[in-house]
Amino acid sequence: MIGSDAYRDSVQALPSPGVPAHDRAIAASSGRLPANPLVVLVLGALGAAASLALSGYQFGIINNLFHLPIVASLYDEPQFASDIFMQSLRYYSSGVWMLLEGSARYVSPYWLFLLLDYLSRLLTFVAFLCCGTLVGVETARERMIFVVILCFSSVLHGYSYPGNGGLFINYFTHSEVANGTILLAIYFAARGRFAEALMATGATFFINAFMAIWVIPSLSLIAALLLWRRKLTVRTFALHAAIGLVLAGIIASPVLRNMLENPDFGANVGFDFRKYLLDYYPDHTMFLTASPRHMMALATAALYGLACLFLLGERGAGLRAALWGSLLLYGLGIVAPLVTARPLLLDLHLIRSSAVIHLLVALASASVATKWLCGDDRNRSKFFGPLLVLADCTWRSALPLGLAVIGAAEVIRWSGWRRPLFRVDYVVGAVLLIAIWPRLAWQDVVTDRAIAAQTRGWETVGEWARTTTPASAVFLIPTKHLDGETTPPATTAGSLVPDPTQNSEIFEFASHRRVWVDFRRGAAVLWTPSYYATWWTRVSEVLALHSLADKVAYAQEHDIDYVIEACRNSPDLSGTAIFQTDGLCVYSAVRGRSRSPGS
Repeated sequence: MIGSDAYRDSVQALPSPGVPAHDRAIAASSGRLPANPLVVLVLGALGAAASLALSGYQFGIINNLFHLPIVASLYDEPQFASDIFMQSLRYYSSGVWMLLEGSARYVSPYWLFLLLDYLSRLLTFVAFLCCGTLVGVETARERMIFVVILCFSSVLHGYSYPGNGGLFINYFTHSEVANGTILLAIYFAARGRFAEALMATGATFFINAFMAIWVIPSLSLIAALLLWRRKLTVRTFALHAAIGLVLAGIIASPVLRNMLENPDFGANVGFDFRKYLLDYYPDHTMFLTASPRHMMALATAALYGLACLFLLGERGAGLRAALWGSLLLYGLGIVAPLVTARPLLLDLHLIRSSAVIHLLVALASASVATKWLCGDDRNRSKFFGPLLVLADCTWRSALPLGLAVIGAAEVIRWSGWRRPLFRVDYVVGAVLLIAIWPRLAWQDVVTDRAIAAQTRGWETVGEWARTTTPASAVFLIPTKHLDGETTPPATTAGSLVPDPTQNSEIFEFASHRRVWVDFRRGAAVLWTPSYYATWWTRVSEVLALHSLADKVAYAQEHDIDYVIEACRNSPDLSGTAIFQTDGLCVYSAVRGRSRSPGS
């Protein structure tokens, strides 16, 4: 059982989960007993619901391209027998999707993904609340404020950068489930409970293997800290670590087995892997391709997190070690692509671990803001605390304000200033509730509406294709280079009008028909390098096609049956579409069924 028990300054290794008698004595001596886990669960459930409502939920977008064929077992259908991409999904080694394989036969993926999205948030909020006990976020009032700050935290909204790791995003994917297990691993390690910490790491591996690697430096530095301070003995650590490693191995074994069964596992890739990463999606692996603004934003966030953990004193020591471990790993991620092209290392997506940095920064800043708001120091509760919330819960560009607030508060404390500052709590609260938070929520609503319209169009075309075209039909769909995931994908560059060709990932699931190529499926090269030649050849050829006439001619040359294009991009074939909906037009490329291009 995961208990939200009171933190004690003198951390000792614990032989079993739960709330130890010594912890109860410490908590009772301070007038507080450990919180009922039900309280943590209820607050986590409320936080998850509020967070999901704020970010919104979309189905069938972005990486759902890889997930939906698995839940529908499309690779078992005859028309996909020779489709390299589809067959590669058998080795998509996440335990989440291994468990959900074929589940579409029994439950609607839309509702299943929504439930899983909610449970993923619930796990993350419970993990945050557990970590909060390490730094003294213990009372019901403190926990409620803590959860509200996390719900609106700009550091947790969307994607981390540079690295583009998912945080609170608007669709379900398995990697975000691992955010919660990583926080739990850090929580248990900071408590000296390394059997449980390594079990949580094994669960992380089961969910997303390379994310489990991300947490190892943090756990190592926490262990070193506790051993150095003699709050943990070498013998106890070794015993509990051995138990944890065995249990973690058992949890991770299905994923390991699936990896080893992959015929491409360990094979020589036969191409420049670093060039592939640059061509496909460098945001996850290549720090130097990031914008200076994003580099500075991460540096500011890291400094802010370290400053907050410094203010938390001895209680923040374990989390400080965890943050330093994450920063060291990130530094390795910056250097690695400069010195090696080995897929085994670059596949770890080390700079994507900025997501862990973001999680720890949000935890630290929300803890400090909560303690100040609920504390007895009037200047901190009525002046500095509200300003910290303003810095945390608006835009990431406001984080320097948080550093300035911390600096000013420390100067006043060290100077011995005793006079009360004027109150800003009501003003800040009004600004957040009336102006800023509604605006931020409305921006997400606008983006989500555009995405939903695009997905609905592709789903309609997919349903038409499934009921009207032969099972063996092949479709040529629009494709383009991937944008960074921190950019809303709903509109074309420089336009507020939704581009109907975007968010096509649901088409193959809805249609049960083959797609010739699209750029995003190049991620399959990570686990099936033999797909690279097919993907890169096709995507290069398709990206070079600039008109509908060119695309129809290409389709006829490669035995592709249908071409899908935005209707507004096809004046040269006006009136020849065999199906049209929501700005998307379908054209037959089978000779003799339609007029020749330009006729």
